[in-house]
Order: sequence, then C-alpha cells, then structure tokens
Amino acid sequence: MIEKKKIKNLVDEKLQNTEKFLVDIKIKSGNKILVFLDSDKSITIKDCADINRYIISKLDKEKEDFELRVSSAGLDKPFKLLRQYKKNIGKEVER
Repeated sequence: MIEKKKIKNLVDEKLQNTEKFLVDIKIKSGNKILVFLDSDKSITIKDCADINRYIISKLDKEKEDFELRVSSAGLDKPFKLLRQYKKNIGKEVER
C-alpha cells in the first residue's frame, strides 16, 4: 500500500512557494488515493490535473497499482485547516 506520508511529501514539494495548499489525503482500500487541495485565491481543474500528473510521474504503477484523484476541497466540505477559515473571512458559508 502506498503511504500517505509519501503522497503528502510529493504534494508539498509541488505546491511549495504557491498560494495552493494540501487540505487532506485519504487512501482507501485498493490503493485509491484521494487528494484534496485548496488555495488562498482559487483552484482550477488545471491545477488539480497538474498535481495529479506530478504525483503519477513520481510513483511507479508497474511496482504498485493505484487510482489517484486530485480535487479541490470545495466549500461543500467541512474546513480542516485554520488557513481555510482565514481565507473565507467575510464570506457566507454554511456549516
């Protein structure tokens, strides 16, 4: 099974010196990896696709099969980081 720490390190490496940040990683049975990102400004599908390609380029599917999905954390999901609360000050959100 692919380790969560390895995915975190790859994402942190790619997002270094950007306004984007990692919110959460979930690894489910069958090596289904879910990565949730956010940004101080905005996050696009292209941003998610870029991170997806980067992670895939650093992992060996021949050695260990996996499914990877990278998406934005979205306002429909609960906040997990203080940074998410700060970026949404003054915006109307539901809990």
